[in-house]
Amino acid sequence: MTVRAGVVGSPARHSLSPLIHSAWLKAAGIDGVYRLYDIAADGFAGFLQGALDDGLRGVNVTLPFKEQALMAADEASEAAQLAGAAMRHASSLCMSRRLCSHSGTRRLRHRPR
Repeated sequence: MTVRAGVVGSPARHSLSPLIHSAWLKAAGIDGVYRLYDIAADGFAGFLQGALDDGLRGVNVTLPFKEQALMAADEASEAAQLAGAAMRHASSLCMSRRLCSHSGTRRLRHRPR
């Protein structure tokens, strides 16, 4: 079964995520598709419900929907709660994490001098 995921935002047409994620899915031999969902600024709740009903495995969330993604999650990491926003919504886990804060901190801590 093809795994379906994507990125959602408004506007999101500029995102390179579909190109990047499609490339590694293909290189890894994973039967999957990663799509761009450029939706209206007031359309996140409807998009999310429709996407979950249609079997979308998960989405990376960009502006302006990060706060709404956090509110829609059944569970949220402490980092996401502190940030007041989330950037990922996974239908299988229904957990939102603020991944940028972790990788950003790690990048700064290990930056060459």
